[in-house]
Amino acid sequence: MINSPNRFRLSATKIIIADMMTVMNFNKANPSPLKLPKLVILFCLFMVSSVQSEGRFNLESYDWKGPIPAAKVVRVINHYGDIRSRSNSDEKIYLHASYQEIGDSPLTPEFLISEKAGVLTIEIKYSEAIRNQKGELRGRTDLSVLFPPKVKIFAETADGMIKIDKSESNVEAKSISGPIKLTTSGLFTAESQSGKISLRLRGIHTLGESTASSNEGKIEADIFQDMDINLTAKTAGEILFNGNKLKDQALYRRQGDANSVVQLISQTGVVEVNIIEPPKLVKSVKPTQNKTDLRKLPKSKLWKPGDPVKEVNPKRDNRRSKE
Repeated sequence: MINSPNRFRLSATKIIIADMMTVMNFNKANPSPLKLPKLVILFCLFMVSSVQSEGRFNLESYDWKGPIPAAKVVRVINHYGDIRSRSNSDEKIYLHASYQEIGDSPLTPEFLISEKAGVLTIEIKYSEAIRNQKGELRGRTDLSVLFPPKVKIFAETADGMIKIDKSESNVEAKSISGPIKLTTSGLFTAESQSGKISLRLRGIHTLGESTASSNEGKIEADIFQDMDINLTAKTAGEILFNGNKLKDQALYRRQGDANSVVQLISQTGVVEVNIIEPPKLVKSVKPTQNKTDLRKLPKSKLWKPGDPVKEVNPKRDNRRSKE
């Protein structure tokens, strides 16, 4: 269990209050111009009110690993957070979950893991509504999954992100409003109602058809210029090709032997296609004359309960693990 930042705030508040009392007592015994700064008082009150308003928060983890299912298909369903996944050389499936228990009536997820007809299903469930009557989150679960290249993965979220990176597997990804990010050399199907779909296509090792479709979400595809592809892009919205807006609402492009059929279809969303060079060996970076004031760089947003927890290595065995 990782305790809430509130506990640290409360400790800091107690220290500040103790310091306040020390100063006040000193002032009584030794009349002098020394006075308690108003800023300290305001900060102390803010800390106390923050602790009272945010309530309880715990961050827990769950780990599981198991054999490859007979049909070599894994279904991961999580409507309560992100799904991150990539290929793994081991002949096993690894799962790591980070789940948050939030507020005065927090929820703990159920991990439903089963195999039926050779298909392994990993599904996250909650016994009650994930939000309270005020609309505040009571929990969140983010998943990381590792799987061998020969395993097909099906991932489904609601508003959480699906990110499948460095994969050779065939992939199906589906969300309602959550973004989908795919980098795979396998066949793929990506579907979202309003979430953005981002594809990085470096070649597809299997003959067949791959599709990305959305209602209103943007579809963005970076395609290696040496890839064999037969591409079709259609939308009632805008089509951008290498940064330029096309007059037509359809794009057809063939590269190489055009063996890989890819369709990008959106009802009203923007479709953007960029032809890029394959990565080259990274050269040593030389110093430049430009000087940057680090104090002027953009500030990152502070993490808060309910925000995604980024992936960790699911292979680690030093946490609670089940097989």
